[in-house]
Amino acid sequence: MKKNNIQKAHQIFIEHFGSTFLIERDVNQNLLNEYLSYHITKDLEVDWAISEMNRLEQVLISTHNNAVLSESFWKYGLYVGFLKDTSYVYKMLDFLKRRINVLDSETIFRCVGTIINVSTIATKNERQLIIKQCVSVLIELLNEPITISEDYLESDGQQVESVDSLKQKIKRRINYYQKEMI
Repeated sequence: MKKNNIQKAHQIFIEHFGSTFLIERDVNQNLLNEYLSYHITKDLEVDWAISEMNRLEQVLISTHNNAVLSESFWKYGLYVGFLKDTSYVYKMLDFLKRRINVLDSETIFRCVGTIINVSTIATKNERQLIIKQCVSVLIELLNEPITISEDYLESDGQQVESVDSLKQKIKRRINYYQKEMI
C-alpha cells in the first residue's frame, strides 16, 4: 500500500476516533467507502488507537487546563470504546480518583460521565462495579464546595453552568445511577 494512502487512512481514523460510525456520518458522504478502500488491518488500527491514547495520556498528565483535560479524557474514552478493553476503563477511573482533590467539580463530573459511557463495553457485573465507584466519586464531590474552573469560560464550544445547576445535575446523576444499580 502506498505511504500516502496509509497517511490518509490514519488521518481519517484519528479525526473520527477510530469510529466507523462517525466516519460514516461525516459530511463527506463517501469517506467511509474511501477509508474501507485502504484495507487497513485491525492490528494497524489498534496500533493507531494505542498510539493516540499514549499521546492523550501525556496531555492528561501535563495539562493545567481543565477544559483541555476534560476534552482529552473524552477522546481517550472514545479510543477505549474502540479497543473494547475494560482495563482502560479502570485506568481512567484510577486517573480520576488520583486527581479528585485537584480538579474542579465540572471536570470531575464530565470525566465521570465519560467513564460511565465507556463502561458499556464491560460485562454487566463489571459495569455495575464501575458505576458504583463513579457514584462514590460524585457523592464525595457533593461533600465539598462545588467549583467550576475558569478554563471553561475561556474554551470554545463548552457550555458552562452555574454552581447550583451543576450541583443539581450531580444529584440527579447520583439518583439515576443508584436506581440503575438495583
